[in-house]
Amino acid sequence: MKNTGKFWLSALTGGAMALSLVSGATAGSWTPPGEFTGINTAPPLPEGIYWVNVFSDGQVRGPGPGSLSKPDNTSNTNLTFDVPALAWSTPWTFLGGRIEVAAAAPMIIPKCIQGSICLTDMYNPFIEAGLAWDLTQFGLPGWSFSTLNGGYLPVDNQLRVAGSDMWVYNNRSALSWAPDKTWSFFMESVLGLTGTSHDVAGFPGNTGQANPDYWNLNFTAAKTIGKWTVGAIAFYSTDLENFKYGSGCGPHATSNSTCEQSQFAVGGEVGYSFPGITVIFQGSTDVWVQNYYETNYAKSYDTRGWVKTVVPLWNPEAPLK
Repeated sequence: MKNTGKFWLSALTGGAMALSLVSGATAGSWTPPGEFTGINTAPPLPEGIYWVNVFSDGQVRGPGPGSLSKPDNTSNTNLTFDVPALAWSTPWTFLGGRIEVAAAAPMIIPKCIQGSICLTDMYNPFIEAGLAWDLTQFGLPGWSFSTLNGGYLPVDNQLRVAGSDMWVYNNRSALSWAPDKTWSFFMESVLGLTGTSHDVAGFPGNTGQANPDYWNLNFTAAKTIGKWTVGAIAFYSTDLENFKYGSGCGPHATSNSTCEQSQFAVGGEVGYSFPGITVIFQGSTDVWVQNYYETNYAKSYDTRGWVKTVVPLWNPEAPLK
């Protein structure tokens, strides 16, 4: 597993966290921004079954006063989550692309709502399938492309109060370029279309749709040196529609204000390939935000750490020569 860039599956399982992390059930990307940085989701994964774990800890971006705040009402709470998952790169191809499938069941530890309710439970299960192409076969050596479709399933546990009892359609498309065996440059687009939640009445401005539709972009430049990988990452996310959030949009908001939220973050990564396991450590921080506020109306910036682990459980034996 020398080249961690080949393992799109950890990105998929990270995306399995159908987390309305950034601001409860009222705003922000349902898929955590930056979850796919550092993992090249474009090249076809070698046939087999893989176990992946994604762990992250950091601050929750807030929508403004009264939501996701600590009891002192001055800053937002931390959010820790862990995502165990399985991925299957099938033996089948279609239109020259490898058919791939991934599924996961993320855990939130904990999620705090409106400063008083802190919840720990399984968040929305996730499943997605699609195709990944090595574009060398089309005369583009070093280039790869993938597109996968699926979504998040509703949950009917205590996290339903955060708007999690809903379906979310998800598309992920990635493009990468590897000019040689040590360098890789890749970007990934994540589009989410949210459904109607069964329990969002307690959040201002909601009429049944718990989160706006959203779009994320993730960027990575990585260098492999022996068993080590080092890289730079960046990511952007934005709401695709405005919701009304009462006075939570900022110091000059009114009850009719809309609050389309966006952010841009940068960071870095270090990875190492042990025998039979690859581990990637990442850190990221926001450098620009729009309509994310602390409870005191200061802008809310997220600084987060990530640990991603990939273990191949089964690969077919090579045919005898």
